[in-house]
Amino acid sequence: MPDHQTYEAQFRFLDPVKKEQIARLLDENKLAIRQTGKGEYLLRQNQKCNSIDFILKGCFRQFSLQNGEEINFLFYFEKEFIIDHNSYLSDTPTIYNIQAIEDSITLNIGKKVLNELSVHDESWLKLYSKINEIAIVRLYKRNEVLLTQTPEQRYLKLLEVHPHIMERVSLARIATFLGITVPSLSRIRKRIAEQT
Repeated sequence: MPDHQTYEAQFRFLDPVKKEQIARLLDENKLAIRQTGKGEYLLRQNQKCNSIDFILKGCFRQFSLQNGEEINFLFYFEKEFIIDHNSYLSDTPTIYNIQAIEDSITLNIGKKVLNELSVHDESWLKLYSKINEIAIVRLYKRNEVLLTQTPEQRYLKLLEVHPHIMERVSLARIATFLGITVPSLSRIRKRIAEQT
C-alpha cells in the first residue's frame, strides 16, 4: 500500500480540509488510500454506494449494461471525486458499475466517517458541499451536451475537457459515452483530421 505522504501535495484539492487533517485521519484509519487494479471495480451494479473516492492516480469509468451492451456514462480522472450520487444519497442499490480503466489509487472517505466529520468540523461540511456542487454541475453539463450538441461537437468538447482521454480510454468506450457507434466516431475523427 502506498504511503500517504506520496500524495500529500494532491490533498490541497480537498480544500478547505487541510492536508494535516487528512494525514491524521489516514493514520487513525478513518480514511484509506485504496489501490484498484485495471479492470477491478469500486462499485458494482446492485451494490450501495457508501463512500466517496478522490482520485490520486489513474482513471475510472461509470457504466451500465443495457441489452448486453456497455453504455459509458462518465469518466473520472485525477483530482476528481467518484460517487454514485443517487445510490449514496438515497441509500439504494446503484444501476451502474464503476471500474478502473488503469491501475489507480484513490483516497477513500466512508459515508459514516464523512457524516461524523461534517457534524464536528465545518471544513468537512464545506468539502461535502463542494463535492455535491461539482457532481450536480457535471451531470447538468453532461445532459446539456447530449441534448444540444451534435456527435462531432460532443467529441470536440470531450477533447477540450479531457485532452489526454484518447491515450487512456478505448474508442469503443468513448463512442458509447458520446452516444454513437465506433465507425461513426472514426468518421468524425477522420473528418476533423482532414480539416486541420
